[in-house]
Amino acid sequence: DMPMQMPGMLYAQNEAGAERMLQTLGMLAVELRGSGGEDLNLPEGSTSEIRIPLDPSLMGIAPATIPLWYFDEVNGYWKEEGEATLQGNMYVGTVAHFSFWNCDIPAEAVTLCVSATNENQDALNNLWVSITSSTFGTTYGYTNENGEVCGFVPSNETLELNVYGYEYCSDTPLYTETIGPFSTDTSIS
Repeated sequence: DMPMQMPGMLYAQNEAGAERMLQTLGMLAVELRGSGGEDLNLPEGSTSEIRIPLDPSLMGIAPATIPLWYFDEVNGYWKEEGEATLQGNMYVGTVAHFSFWNCDIPAEAVTLCVSATNENQDALNNLWVSITSSTFGTTYGYTNENGEVCGFVPSNETLELNVYGYEYCSDTPLYTETIGPFSTDTSIS
């Protein structure tokens, strides 16, 4: 249920200003309220330690240190700020403000556009498209009125493309293909 609980998507800007997609290893939201219900945050120049639990199933891929990312509510994406260190089954880091914080492995991404057509080359809209990365999981989208769906995918990685019909309960794709790897923005049909 993570996509329903977290803000935005796992799209980010690293400390150098470059776009990245993220593989999350843990996330938390820190919201403090005063006795009158007012929002509280750390005073200017202060810091606080945060601890983000790591699911045991992720220990095999968990680096000893990992970038910390906070969700920028004004711009609607994650921004890199600091790092956390793995201590037992927790990532421990220091932050200067409270918000949503994420321990993520960044990856370079490219834009992939998928066009869906029938045998007469007519655009097929409202099809559910999934793209799965063995490293970063699955992303979803629906084709628009032109039969196209676009989004970020990890660069230089082989991916699985599945296209599903209009039946929301169907587990069986209409079309499946192994695609990639892609090193630049790409469109496929």
